[in-house]
This record gives sequence, structure tokens and C-alpha cells, in this order.
Amino acid sequence: VSRCPWHGFPVFEPSPGRAAMTMGNKGNVLLVLALLGVQLVLGLSLSPALSDVSGAAAAAAAAAAGPGATVRPSFTIGDDNAFFSRDGKPFRLLSGSFHYFRCHPALWRDRLERLKALGLNAVQFYIPWNVHEPEMGQFEFTGVADVERFLDLAAELGLVAVVRAGPYSCGEWEFGGFPYWLLTRYPDVQLRTHDPLFVTPVMRWFDQLLPRLRPRLYSNGGNVVMVQVENEYGSYGADHQYLGLLRDKYLSVFGEGAVVIHSTDGGPELANTVEPGIFQTIDFGPTSDPASQLATLRKTQKTGPFMNSEYYTGWLTHWRDEHMAHTTAATVAGDLDLLLALNASVNLYMAYGGSNFGFLNGANGGGGSIQPVVTSYDYDSPISEWGDLTDKFFALRKVFTKYGNAGTSPPPPPPANPAKTAYGAISLVERAALFADDNARRVTRDQRTVAANSTLTMEALAQNYGFLLYVFETPLAVGQYNLTFPQLHDRVAVLVDGAQQGVASRGEDAGASVSFTVTGGRQLSLLLENQGRINYGHDMKDFKGLLGGVQNHAVPLNGTWRHHVMTMTAEELARLRFRPVGGQGGARPAATAAGAAASVAPTFYRGVLEIPADTPVTDTFLQLGDGFTKGFVVVNNFNLGRFWSLGPQLALYVPAPLLRAGSNEVLVFDIHGRDSGAAPQVTFRDTPDLRR
Repeated sequence: VSRCPWHGFPVFEPSPGRAAMTMGNKGNVLLVLALLGVQLVLGLSLSPALSDVSGAAAAAAAAAAGPGATVRPSFTIGDDNAFFSRDGKPFRLLSGSFHYFRCHPALWRDRLERLKALGLNAVQFYIPWNVHEPEMGQFEFTGVADVERFLDLAAELGLVAVVRAGPYSCGEWEFGGFPYWLLTRYPDVQLRTHDPLFVTPVMRWFDQLLPRLRPRLYSNGGNVVMVQVENEYGSYGADHQYLGLLRDKYLSVFGEGAVVIHSTDGGPELANTVEPGIFQTIDFGPTSDPASQLATLRKTQKTGPFMNSEYYTGWLTHWRDEHMAHTTAATVAGDLDLLLALNASVNLYMAYGGSNFGFLNGANGGGGSIQPVVTSYDYDSPISEWGDLTDKFFALRKVFTKYGNAGTSPPPPPPANPAKTAYGAISLVERAALFADDNARRVTRDQRTVAANSTLTMEALAQNYGFLLYVFETPLAVGQYNLTFPQLHDRVAVLVDGAQQGVASRGEDAGASVSFTVTGGRQLSLLLENQGRINYGHDMKDFKGLLGGVQNHAVPLNGTWRHHVMTMTAEELARLRFRPVGGQGGARPAATAAGAAASVAPTFYRGVLEIPADTPVTDTFLQLGDGFTKGFVVVNNFNLGRFWSLGPQLALYVPAPLLRAGSNEVLVFDIHGRDSGAAPQVTFRDTPDLRR
């Protein structure tokens, strides 16, 4: 068992050790003529099958080497304006995005095999900085962060790799992949620029990462053929000094010509990232005219093959969206056919989406709004979050087979879908109210609070993720209150003596103020949730907390605030004191304000899923029963991620490697817990519940 770097929960690894290194044919004359015309304009040759392509480069390399000579593996841009060159032979990249950090490591091989069966010859992925350096100077490359093992598994399956080393990722991932501590150590940092406050820690990170990639470059006998500089930088800025620093760092570690260094941008932003030594690729999805998009790319990338680095198979989904994002298989496959007919290389974003486990989901928005991304990163991908092969998988596989799979056609047979089991309902028979039995202190980091005369941010308290409890030390006087929260980041539950009075939110699920009446001197507590730092755009310096303090009737609420840092690690949760549901003992919140319900308060619930020894341990889906509102779920000390009754995700995927025969502990934290006197239930089902 190794430690999962972003939230401290164990990851049960597979038993083997590290692996050894090592649109159908349209038949339409008008369409064919149109494609011929487009290819003449773009300088391409019509070639429906990669295995039919030949070039002078392959013959020249073989002649120069001579009989018996050893030729160093090579992957280059090529010189025929159609395909890349692999060992002197034309090569079309047919790639798919699969983020290793969104998948249990025990399932990496299975998902890579499914990519291979889709007809792909490459895997593309981000390397999120915050997974590998969760705290400044503390580097992680084990468990879910073992990117070297992931590359080795891909190599074993014959997949080359396109690595997006960053330092910025985006990917709907927390803070776009940046570590939170950048905002703690350098609050004035100018992200994604040549600002020394940013570039210096980037270079320290690259000093750890890039030497690990170097032996795995294709030219060194590995499988990494391309390494991306930044990500969609043209939509953010045009700091060429910054881009040059990143390129030069790659060259200093990898060597000149050792790997294709590239960028990717949408068509309108390509002009911002023209930089010597950086090969440009484009990103666009179905319903975008491929010929027009590639013509735009050719305006800035004058030579070399065309590559769409993000061909969108689906899209992201936010909490409170009406339904999960969806793009039809026919649309995605049809436009892929048009793209490949133009001899372009392609990467499917996503081929397999995975899950935003823990608190690592990203968010969109900025200023007074935020749209947190749901726990599922299914992305409507051809391979579902739980590994099923969808209709989209088979439609895309048909297209890839038509155009060849790097000379290997057809692809391997599709594997069966993973088994899933409906284990049924279980009762959560124990509860631990946050404001009972000193649990607020127990679950606080180091069981120590921080006092200040203002409301501090998470970053000021060196807190990465989770919750922050503010306790106002001055008892509230009798009277009416109307609390507002200037610069609220992100969502706060207002409690008086532990009983909820209302919720205020930076988003749209709650109002900006909370009103209540106090009938006696009482303690005010504010439980703030970090819903995920913004991952895209110019509002990424997304400090979390009550940035503008608290006001009562527009007057600042001055006094001493005591801060409880609650990152909700396994160690912290283990300190909670649970009692039987409906049992006596332990102080409970009392109704201290007009209209307040004493039974609504932040609460942890715990139960056990028993899996008999003769029952297979498989994937399953955990659905919260009626009465649960918003929080997170932990199974066997692994944080599955967030839930929210507003949807559209209504059940959480539980990978089989997290479970075991016998007893499996289930812990649920609900910000708006209810004490009805009966044990609440969760249900383990064999089907997902994603509102489509």
C-alpha cells in the first residue's frame, strides 16, 4: 500500500511489480472531389491507408546505414508535409487521451488495452504538477503518481506516448495542475509568465521530472515521441520569453532533436505561440470544418504534418448542469473520417476520461461565479469512466480500421466490459456530528486552531483542499442578523451553536446572504468548502476562503476568528468519535435561531459493506439515499470524491481494486446532515446514474 499524494489516502496497488522497460466510406463522388481539391490547396496527397504510404526518407535512411548497421530510433516531423517519420518511415499518430491520475493504478493496463483495441497507436496525457509536488520540495512518483510505470505499461502494449509536461495542464483539474502552495509561498506570482516567482519553482519541478522522461524518449529506446510545451497558451498570453525558457529547458535535458517539442492551440490563438523550435498543432472538435481548421494551422505552421491534438469526443460537465454532456457517436465518427481523409494525425480528447477522485476536480468561472466540475470525468468518451466500450467506441474503431493502425490492421479484438455487481443497500449505523464530542477539533489539522483578527484564506493557512471552519469567538448578541460575504470563495454554511441557518455561495445554488434571528448569546461558525480552484482563464489565482471577511447588515463583523483547517485526510478522519445513530450521548446542536432546524448540521456517517468470500469483488456504483445533500464519500480510506443531490451525477464509481472480500468501511460526510433518528442508507448498484 502506498500513499496517494494529493489527499493522503492509501492506494491499493496491483500485485505485480514495476513492468520491465522495454465515418465509413461515403462512396460519394462529390465528397471525393472536394477532398482532392482541399488536399491540393493544403499540399497533401490523398492516402486512405497509412500502410500504402511510402517516402524517400525511409529508403535514404536504410541506404545510409548499410547492412548490419545499428540505427538509433528516431521520430521526427518528417519532410513530406503529410505524416510524421518513425525510423525513416511515414507514421500517422492515432492517439487517445488517458489521464493516469484519474484512474486507479491497478486498472492502467486494462484501460490501455482498450485504447489499443480502439485502433490507436499512441496515448496522450498531462503530467499535473500538483500530483507530483503536493507540497513545495516534496516530490511523489509512486502509486497513482508513478508516471514512469504508466509509460512502461504503454510501451509493453506497443503504444507510443505524447506527453503534456506543462507546467500548466488545464484538463478540468484543480488549479489547472498547479500546486496550491504557489499561492501560499508567492501570493503575488504572475502565473504562466517569465516572472521569476513562477519560473523558478517550475524549473525546480522540471529538474525532477524531465530526467525521468529522458530515458523513455523514443530516441533513447523508450516510447515518448512528443513533449508538449505549456497548453493552449495562445488563449492566455503571448509571453515568448516564457515559452522560450520552457523550450530551452527541454532541450538542455533531452538534447537537440531527441524528441518533437510541440504546442497546441485553437485556430484563432495559433498566432500567439509561433516560436522557433516548437512544432504547432491545433485543437478542434466535431462540427468544425476540418479542411478550414487545417488551413488555419498551415498559416503559422508552414511545413510538416497536420495534427489535431484535441479532437473532442465529448465535453466536460459541471455540477448543476441539466444533464451530462453528450455528443453522438455518428457526429464524432463522421467528422473524424473527414479529418483522417486529409492525412491528419489525431488525438482523441478523451479516449478514456476517468474520475476526479478526492478534491482534485477543477472549476470554471471567475470573480463572483464558479462552476465546479463533477466527480465523473466520463467526458462521454468512447471508453466510459468504468471501462465499458460504448457505441462511440465501435463507431470510431471502424474509422480507425479504415485508415490503418500504423501498418497493423485490424486492431486487437475488443475486450469484454468489466464486471459490475449490485451489492445492495447498507445502513450507515454510526454518526459523528461535527459539533459534537469535540469532533471539530479532532478533525482539524494537528488538532490545533489558528486565531486571527480577520478571516484568513486557505492559502494563508497553507491548506491545499477540503474545508475551513471559521469560529467567531465573540458570542452573538440577541437580535436579527443579515450576514453577507464579500469575495466568498466558494460556499459557506452558516451555523449558530452548530445548527444550520442557511447557505451562501459564490455559485448559483444559494443566495449571497443569510438572515436569522438569535434569541440568546450564541457561537457563530462558518463552514467553508473549497469546491475546486479555477483551472482555465485569467482568474486562476483563485484563493479560497472568506476573502473579504464577514459583514452583518453591511457592517464588518470584527473580532477574533478561530480557524480549523480540515483537509479530511485519513489520519484526521480516524480521530472522529462515532456514536450509534439514534443513540444518546454527545452534545447535539440546539435550535438557537428562529426557524432553525436542530437536525440540520454537518455530520459524518459510517457503515460497512460486507462482501461474502464466495461473491466476486467487482466494480460497483455508490448511490446516496434520500436525505443526503452535499459532501464526499470515503471507501476503505480512499476518497471517491464529491456528491451533490443537484446532479447531474447521482452515483459515484467505485473501482474494484478499492474493495475486498469481507468488511469494507464506507464513510459519508454531508455538509447538511440530518438526524432523523433512523440510519441513512447508501446503495451499491451495478449501473451508473449519470443524468443524460
